[in-house]
Amino acid sequence: MTSRPLRQRSLQLSSGTPSQHVGLAAALPYVTISSEAGVAKPDGRIFAAACDQLGLDPSRVAYIGDRLHTDAEAATRAGMRGVWLDRERIGAVTPVPRGTTLTELPPLLTGPTRHSDSSNI
Repeated sequence: MTSRPLRQRSLQLSSGTPSQHVGLAAALPYVTISSEAGVAKPDGRIFAAACDQLGLDPSRVAYIGDRLHTDAEAATRAGMRGVWLDRERIGAVTPVPRGTTLTELPPLLTGPTRHSDSSNI
């Protein structure tokens, strides 16, 4: 544990809908668009491009996505902390942290990575 607050920089990876078009520009000041980057998820280069844009090493970045393989596992392979937002409660066994609601996410961003097959981490 640390007494220092977590520093946050928000980023959106997009397949073509920039954050300003969906009303998130203020919350997501960094946007990496696959058509501009020349690669798309799950290719690790899109995650590397996003980390470059943030100016952070992938090991210092958490990526939250609602697609297990394309988002959370791909981000993990790229060196990030991939987190699966399993809103549909599929509950597949996975090596990435899993939450079913946004309120479950904060401890998953800093806690240990565990396999999961239920809605609890």
